[in-house]
Amino acid sequence: MNMLYILVDDIVKARFFSCFKQYKDICFITNKASCYFYLKFKANNKIIFITASNDQQDDIVVNHERLSKTISVLNGRQTLNDAITNYVLVKKALLAKIKSNVSNKNTVIIFNGNHATALATIDAFSSVGAKFLYTEISNLPNKMIFDPKGVNAQSILYSNPEVLDALEAVSDVQHEKWVKDYVCYKENPIPQSKINIPVYMMLAMDDMLARISRTIIKEDSLTFFEKVRMFRSKFKSRKILNSAKQAELSKDYVFFPTQVTSDTQLKINSDIDNIAAMDVILDREKDAEIYVKIHPAESNIDTISYFVNLAEQKKITLVNNNTIELIKNAHRIYTVNSTVGLEALIFKKELIVLGRAIYSNFDSARLKLYIHRYLINLNYFGDNSLTERDFQQLSELSEL
Repeated sequence: MNMLYILVDDIVKARFFSCFKQYKDICFITNKASCYFYLKFKANNKIIFITASNDQQDDIVVNHERLSKTISVLNGRQTLNDAITNYVLVKKALLAKIKSNVSNKNTVIIFNGNHATALATIDAFSSVGAKFLYTEISNLPNKMIFDPKGVNAQSILYSNPEVLDALEAVSDVQHEKWVKDYVCYKENPIPQSKINIPVYMMLAMDDMLARISRTIIKEDSLTFFEKVRMFRSKFKSRKILNSAKQAELSKDYVFFPTQVTSDTQLKINSDIDNIAAMDVILDREKDAEIYVKIHPAESNIDTISYFVNLAEQKKITLVNNNTIELIKNAHRIYTVNSTVGLEALIFKKELIVLGRAIYSNFDSARLKLYIHRYLINLNYFGDNSLTERDFQQLSELSEL
């Protein structure tokens, strides 16, 4: 990979990416003060700190339509005008800093890649011929996605799943042991719930600095009162979701787990949302018992109210059972493109995919190759020690 650049845009990512300090030729890129100081202390590698300048920005070409489809704009967290300013400032700053130091032998790692800062970074490095790896949490224990084209439906695996067929075969024994361990893992709280108060304080500090500083680049357009309203909605949603019951799993039922309404999986990587998917299921399963589990991170009150209303009409049953048990006992499972669809394949259940999912064309062999050969063995929420083999695998992925 020669020089490796990593865009780090919040403190949680900084904690994860700090393990890459073992790579000798590495440079972190960040626009957050918390990330800069954390990486300086923890990794002590080269860091590019992106800040706004007073230079004229007229020479930066902006695709307004592309920025209007970024996740922050789609979710109302950032206005289009702020997204444009964000993009221009980041790209201008990066072009000034990297200049002729980057070539097609260099690789840039970007988390997800669907926000203004990420797009600016992609375009700045594309102009000098660098390669890219897009990363995201796989929602499987100690496994991370790295892909040369994008994540989810933008992944190389969505358009070309045959990439998996060239990888070394996985034995049934290895996979069956992993499945047993996975069931135990799923009995515990999800790692995301372990993000602690100091982390939230760091995120709040970065947000405050962006609002009062002339040099820190602003990424969030919400006012203080809008953020308070957002947190109130989250509190209200938790109260409603906790009212879902433990359902009887011996019944013959179909299962639909919803996805977070604001997530890129629905906003960017799907042509239908939770409500449209539910309409399809109701039409297809007129005589079936339908169990619906609303995603525990859902905070959209309109979406929650829609499902509560269906439950009150006895058209569906809202449930709060363990997801793995719901999958294992279901007659049939519907999904748009969530990880639950992948879990349905793991447990060999009948699956109907209503959206664009990378596992749509997975058979049992490809499923095992994806889990054990394609994904990188890293824990996003834990401590990691990268090996030479890990860096070799990342280099091979960047060349696909």
